[in-house]
Amino acid sequence: MKTITYTATSELGARSLALQDGHAGEPIKVAVTGAGYTLTYQHKSRAAALFELRCRKVRALLDGIAHRRTCDQQTAILRAMR
Repeated sequence: MKTITYTATSELGARSLALQDGHAGEPIKVAVTGAGYTLTYQHKSRAAALFELRCRKVRALLDGIAHRRTCDQQTAILRAMR
């Protein structure tokens, strides 16, 4: 199994680097050294990571549209009750 490692001075920094490459889940291994944090993830192709990120973006957009539609319906119902 191929792995990829991200190293930064803080855990948040290492997670940020991993997120930029499409690793949104939990790492396989977390190591704390004197230099900082090292997070190890399972390697995935950049095309697959890009596809997953785009799918998440589209899903969030559709969820936002559905939420706005629900709020508009609730607002219309409240107006009609007045």
